[in-house]
Amino acid sequence: MNGNRVRSFICAVGLLASLSACQQTPDVPENARLLYYGPVEKPDQINGILSMDEIDSAHQVYVYDDSAGKVVAVRTVDGHHRDLNFSWVEGQRYRIYFY
Repeated sequence: MNGNRVRSFICAVGLLASLSACQQTPDVPENARLLYYGPVEKPDQINGILSMDEIDSAHQVYVYDDSAGKVVAVRTVDGHHRDLNFSWVEGQRYRIYFY
C-alpha cells in the first residue's frame, strides 16, 4: 500500500509540473536574432524593421519587455503577414527578436 502512495504522489507531481509549464511565458530561442532594442515612441516605429527577403517562410517574432523582464508576445510572420501590431507602451524599452 505504501508503494501505491509513492507512485500516486510522483504522478501527481508530474502532472502539476506539466500543467504549470503550459502556463509559463516562452523564452527567446537561443539562436534568435536581435532586430531592435530600445524604447518605442510611437506604434508605427517598429513596422519597418522586417525586410521582405527575410520572411519568405514562416518565422517567429518575440517581444521581450525590459520592465517586465520576460517575453510578452510571440507572433508568426511570413510573406503575407508581417504586421507587428503589438500593444506597445510608449517610452518603454523592448527587445525584438527574429527566429
